[in-house]
Amino acid sequence: MWQVISGGWQALVRLGASVVLARTLAPGDFGLFGMALLVVELVDYLGGLGMTGGIIAKKEIGDKELNTCFWTMSGVRVTLFCIAFMSAPFAAAFMKEPRIEAVVRVVSVTFLISILGIIGNTLLSKRLQFGKISIINAIAILLESSVAVYLALTTDLGYWALVFPMLLSSFFTNVSVFIVSKWSPRLMFDKASFQFQFKFGINGLGFNIANYLHQNIDYFMVGRIMGASSLGLYEYAYRIPHIILEKLARPVGSVVFPALAKVQDDDDALIRGYVQTVRYVTVVAFPILGGLAAIAEPLVLVLWGEQWKTIILPMQILCLCTAIRCCIQPTGAVFLCKHRPEIPMKQSILSCLAAVVFVGLGIWAFGLVGVAVGMVVSTFSYLYGFSMVFKITNSSPRMLYENLAPSIVSTFVSILLAVVPGYLFPGINIIFMLVISILFGVLGYVACFYFLFRNNFKDIIDMAANVFFKNNKLLPVR
Repeated sequence: MWQVISGGWQALVRLGASVVLARTLAPGDFGLFGMALLVVELVDYLGGLGMTGGIIAKKEIGDKELNTCFWTMSGVRVTLFCIAFMSAPFAAAFMKEPRIEAVVRVVSVTFLISILGIIGNTLLSKRLQFGKISIINAIAILLESSVAVYLALTTDLGYWALVFPMLLSSFFTNVSVFIVSKWSPRLMFDKASFQFQFKFGINGLGFNIANYLHQNIDYFMVGRIMGASSLGLYEYAYRIPHIILEKLARPVGSVVFPALAKVQDDDDALIRGYVQTVRYVTVVAFPILGGLAAIAEPLVLVLWGEQWKTIILPMQILCLCTAIRCCIQPTGAVFLCKHRPEIPMKQSILSCLAAVVFVGLGIWAFGLVGVAVGMVVSTFSYLYGFSMVFKITNSSPRMLYENLAPSIVSTFVSILLAVVPGYLFPGINIIFMLVISILFGVLGYVACFYFLFRNNFKDIIDMAANVFFKNNKLLPVR
């Protein structure tokens, strides 16, 4: 619940900041900043060993494991900084945008800053102290967004108004995590610990690279083929629904791994934990994504203005892509708990190949809309990983389908009701119509859930009451 609250807060802050930034900066500013982030993140994934997964997966850890991980990852981070800094001219040439050279070099400093939080963040996650992580992230996002808005309004920095606040946020987050975790490094290195962690890291490396390419191949193609302005438009179309995945599904997934690691020898507990996670994530995510697709046109026009009208249809299509990925996101925790990190790697390679094919065809045929369609089609490649979750836990997916049905049906009802005001009241004030549409959608979702799936509705209420007012424990899945 800490992760959900923090994710919701971060989404609201970013959405609020976007209202000002979208009207102050040009789409090309966002596109150029996005190009630089693509390059830096690519370097991060190419050289990022996810050795911290071994820390979380191992039931008992000591100073030798923590220090071994810290010094190894510190060396990796310094190397990544050097690679990103020196590769900036080549990135500028590839993207056909000379201005990103300086931006890449400035953003690459985050590799050095992140060294401070490597072990601290891992320890807080392993201890399930997500309240502390959430508070730090909530303050950091407010700081970043506030500074970005201030710079955009009071200076002529353009895309630099997005770069400098990101560095400030990174510094604040990593320093805070280092202090709160109450852990400091010592000169210690253990070969056996390195070998265990490297097993997770090397498989995680393959997964991260393929997963990164799958998630960003659309950005690369749009930026390379269509330019910074088109990338800025597409980035906004992708960002808004993606906030739900980034600030809800992924944070919840990060909780699932250390939680399920405690029952990793019990297949029944693992699959119930996975199903329960997907159930509660989709109860929140599906109606938000469905509602966003239904009210995309008035929302874009009210919040960001006419210059962003092009993103409406791609955003609606990408809502479906995000909904599918919200169901798949927690599967990685099951694979890691079963010490099968090679499965996510294979899954990501398959998804990456599918994205290259379908996004490539889409951008060639239909531009930004085709890119969005290609991303949706490529997402269905995740069925491999989905099926493997139930295979390695010797279980049936029927339980998941039954738990997803209420959210899916209620979301369709809410979408239908959300579009009704546009037909009932043509020509009315757009802000009034937006408010009425949101109200119709929310009431429709809650009413459908309550009257058609009353037992599931009661379970959701009981879960919320359990989190806020009682002991924190897993509830049974029907």
